[in-house]
Amino acid sequence: MSAQDEALKPARSTVKLWSAAFALVITANFLTYVIANTLNTGSSVYVVRIGYTSAYAGIIAMVFSAAGAVTRLIIGPIMDKGHTTAVMKVGVLILIAGAGLTLVSQSTAAIVIARALQGFGFSAAVTAIATACAQVLPKERLGEGISLNGVGMAITSALGPAFGLYLVDTNPPSNLFTGCLAVGVACVAVVMLINYEKHPEKLVPTCAYRQKMEAKNSGQSDADGTFDDPEYAAILAKIEASRGIKKKLLTVFEPKALAGALPQLIMTPAFGFVIFFLGLYAEEINAGSAGVFFMLSAAVTLCIRLFSGPLMDRVAPIKLLLPAMLCGVLGFTLLLAANFEPLLMYAAAIPYGVCTGFYMPVNQSVAVKNSSIHRYGAATSLFLLAYDLGIGTFSVVWGLVNDAFGYNVTIVCCIICIVTSYFVARATFPKRH
Repeated sequence: MSAQDEALKPARSTVKLWSAAFALVITANFLTYVIANTLNTGSSVYVVRIGYTSAYAGIIAMVFSAAGAVTRLIIGPIMDKGHTTAVMKVGVLILIAGAGLTLVSQSTAAIVIARALQGFGFSAAVTAIATACAQVLPKERLGEGISLNGVGMAITSALGPAFGLYLVDTNPPSNLFTGCLAVGVACVAVVMLINYEKHPEKLVPTCAYRQKMEAKNSGQSDADGTFDDPEYAAILAKIEASRGIKKKLLTVFEPKALAGALPQLIMTPAFGFVIFFLGLYAEEINAGSAGVFFMLSAAVTLCIRLFSGPLMDRVAPIKLLLPAMLCGVLGFTLLLAANFEPLLMYAAAIPYGVCTGFYMPVNQSVAVKNSSIHRYGAATSLFLLAYDLGIGTFSVVWGLVNDAFGYNVTIVCCIICIVTSYFVARATFPKRH
């Protein structure tokens, strides 16, 4: 352990992690991911059952992710101007409107429009939630808090797909969207209670947002925080000196977040295969319901997120990614072997759960920590854009590969993504983290 890590130990032990705002943010994150994971897994099976191909399932997955990617281009600067909670609330409302549209019509056009609305809403909501999480957490325990926020994602990675597959199997299959609307009502109720931007004094004293607002109100900084943060002042100067598309990109995204975003971009296609196509793969190899896989993997991911939180701020991130990468390779290798013994699909859930338990929170923590506190919104937008692009682009690629060459080839490609992502992380992660 480095001298810097040792110095952090006493500070962390006396810094309060929890606040009412953090608890509400975690709850909102959980409910939003329940809706999204239910829709993502259920929609793929739903459209195939009503007569479309695996490639079409990939296309509507791409529509969802493309809509999310467009949203990232808009909301980063809005959140960094103090409107994170407003973006969150509007996003949740659009998400559940997208679920409701499919109840009105199941036509091809309606399904595409509904998936686009779901993508817009989900992207806005989770980007705002992730930004809010970073804003209300103490800087000394940022990695731990992000990991805890990911606990809800871990649980919903099981509950959502299992719930979606269950609802699709009921009569009528459109109960999938009715169930999502019910969860959506609860989510709206929670996000309406999140108002830390109006009452920053109720937050943990060392959290980024409270410190920013206190500096602003005391006259130590202007509205953008440039007086108290020379690094941020330099960022603003660079943006102002830029022109055209470069200026737009620098305004919307934080380039320093690429350190964590690039490895996530390359890793995410492997996650996308599991989210969108594992249900169909399970049917092809006669392995029964993929819901058991999701439950097992989520249980493992949950354990990792619960007990690894303190490691996020004490152990070099690349050291955490190595076992995650190896477990990811093992998990997908077992999925290949499930062609010969379908029960191995369930065994694959355990190493896959270890992989997902570490990968996203480690990469997200690097992306945020490498950025100015005044650019958390832009940093989070860039990180989640990488997630959208990885899932969206390759959902179509995987659908075409599945139809043309079979699932085995797709799974091998996923293994290549996992290994490549690890070596990209070795190149991009800052040495000081």
